[in-house]
Parts: sequence; C-alpha cells; structure tokens
Amino acid sequence: MMNIVVASDENYSIHMLTLLISIGENNNKVNAINVYIFDGGINNSTQTKIQNLSKKYSNMNFVFIEMTEEKIYSMLGESIKKDRSLLTFARIFIPQFVDGDRALYLDVDAIVLGNLKSLYDLDLMGKAIAGVCDTNPLQRHLNVGLNKNDIYINAGMILFNLKKCREIDFTGMCLNFIKSKNGSIDAMDQGTINGVLGSKDMIQAVSPKYNVLTTFFQMNSNKIKRFYNLNNYYTDDEIDNAKRNPVFVHFTPNFTTRPWIKNCKHPLKDEYWKYREMYNSKKVLDEDKRSFKLKTIGFLFYHIPFSIFNFLVKVKL
Repeated sequence: MMNIVVASDENYSIHMLTLLISIGENNNKVNAINVYIFDGGINNSTQTKIQNLSKKYSNMNFVFIEMTEEKIYSMLGESIKKDRSLLTFARIFIPQFVDGDRALYLDVDAIVLGNLKSLYDLDLMGKAIAGVCDTNPLQRHLNVGLNKNDIYINAGMILFNLKKCREIDFTGMCLNFIKSKNGSIDAMDQGTINGVLGSKDMIQAVSPKYNVLTTFFQMNSNKIKRFYNLNNYYTDDEIDNAKRNPVFVHFTPNFTTRPWIKNCKHPLKDEYWKYREMYNSKKVLDEDKRSFKLKTIGFLFYHIPFSIFNFLVKVKL
C-alpha cells in the first residue's frame, strides 16, 4: 500500500485532477494507493469528480481532510502572518493526519510520468524525510539557519518517514521554529521544514528524477552552482538521467511560465496537457500575468549568453 498526500483549493483543483490522472495512468500495478487530499476549499462537484476517478483507477482510494485557512491558522498559532496563503503549511501536519509509517507528498503543479514505487520504497537511512535538492540561492539556506553544505530540498515532493517524524515530534519542532521567527520564514513552510531538519542531518537527498525541476532543462550542473552560489549539486549525468527518465515532473516557474499559461517554454508541457485532456478539459491557456520585470528576465535568459545574464541578475537587474 502507498500513501500519497496532495493539497489544493478549488482554484488549483484542475491541476490536482491532472496530477491524479497521471498517477493512475502510470501506477496501475501498485496494489493500493490511499490519496489523502488536504482540502483547502474544494467544492462538492469537484470532490465528486475526484471520487469518480476510482472507477477508472480501482487501486486508488481518496480521503478528504479539511484544511481551511482558518483551521491551519488555529494550528499554527497567532505568530504566523495571515496575509499569505496558509495551505502550503499543511505539509508540516502530515504526520498527524496520515496513518502508517510512510507518506509521499506531491505538489499539484506537476505530473507523474513513472511508477512511484521505487521512490516510495527507498531506504531513508533513518532520516525523517527525503527529497530532491532545490535550485535556489544559497542565502535562502542561510536565512533559515543552515550551513552552506547542509541539505536543502524542494518541498514539492517529500517522502515522509512518518514513524521517525512522530518520534522526533517533527510537527512540534516546526511550530516552535515558526514561533521563534515570529511567523516570518523565508520560503514559508519549505524554509521551515529545511530549517528544522536540515541542520539536524535528518534529510535524505534522492535522485533528481524524483522531482524534475524546470531548472534542469535550463542549466547544467556548473551553471546551477554558479547562478545560485551553491558549493555542491547533482552532477550533469544525474541531471541528464532525470530529464531522460522523469518520475515526477514539477513545473516550477523558472524563467518561464507553467504549461497552462501562455509563453511556456517547458519541453514537457505537452505531457501535462495529455493528462489534463483525459479529463475532457479543452486546451485554453491562461494569460501570462508575470510582472514586466519577470518577463524581461525570462526573455534575457533565453536570448543572451549565460555569463552576461548571470552578471546582470547578480547586480540586481
């Protein structure tokens, strides 16, 4: 049996449906998949559509858990800033709401292109969580108390060792961390999770094929380290293998848009639409609402030499 956790409100429900369909299509040999849906305000008709997926994917069972802003706010405490979306913080409560010894959390701005069993069964070496090292500035690591060589993962895919998380009171540690920062944490729950566990060597880094970030299609290993000031990162061979054999593709908006938005340059955008159209959704693209500055940065990234682009960004283009 496999426990998968996703979180969404109604606005992102179409992407969640797309993700769930991609899971069903590529994991039909898994005996049983319990999908825990942290419900941030999904309407009844959408819930029915999700439940109906079990008619096609008989190994999938769906469990809805209410995760409204009010509920999360009450669990986080008064220190958290309420002017930001709080649903993202639902991840830190997974050990409390999901049964069993393991759970795989997946962001919904993504698709699954392979069997998740190899990821789910990884040896976590006694660590609390596992994930793929993120591509973001080193300063973000330092901002949450990590050293430059501590592991910092992208929270769009997290494999939870629930037994270990409960043993160390992971949720309580996160709540204390949030309180210590007066509710203001760089990268919100991602910063919280990494800040709490990274400094304690409780994070296992896994192959980048298990969370294929948009950056992998834009930069090689050396450019990633130069641009983000990272001392260590995956090798070119590891990144190339991830692109050739992706299991979980995460459409992070790095110098481009996501597949459902105009001007997307992601090479796997058609894969997203393949699964979305299985839901009988017409291909209608949303407008590109990035700021002028972000559009300019994206344009320059694709049209000028990397060394010049890197310099311009570093001097605050």
